[in-house]
Amino acid sequence: MMRVFHLLFLLMVATVPMASAQSQSPGPTGNAAIDQAVKAVVRVEAKIAPNARTIPGLGAKRDGHGVVIDDNGLILTIGYLILEADTITVTSAGGKPIPAGHVAYDHNTGFGLIRAIKPIGVKPIKLGNSDGAKMEQVLLVVGHGGGFQRNAGATCLTPRFRRLLGVSP
Repeated sequence: MMRVFHLLFLLMVATVPMASAQSQSPGPTGNAAIDQAVKAVVRVEAKIAPNARTIPGLGAKRDGHGVVIDDNGLILTIGYLILEADTITVTSAGGKPIPAGHVAYDHNTGFGLIRAIKPIGVKPIKLGNSDGAKMEQVLLVVGHGGGFQRNAGATCLTPRFRRLLGVSP
């Protein structure tokens, strides 16, 4: 379970260095890579079938985040959000809710894939490689709903934290 959490953390966090000054844009942060990463995060809402086995533990209405990963509306999310869902909707920052369909759920990683039924108008995130993250490098943590002002920086895992998780440096 901790490895799945670690993988999710690194995939969602380690792709955009916050301190990067590579490309400037007129966006809210002045950094095109960061602006684009924040816009690629969408809200995921799911309503679960009334007779679903997971309702007692996970609830009948679930709300979370996803990341647009391709030009056809494919969205990576955490799988429990969409497990046994009757309806799924996604909302981009400032956008209207758009229906989405279930694509896949991976029991080994806990990830889920959904696809928006119609265009979301969001450019997909450029996936990075967390192997390139350096110790104590400042990274960006992004969630839907807070906009640029409510997203925060995070520090890459230190050797001590990696040992606690059982992850090699």
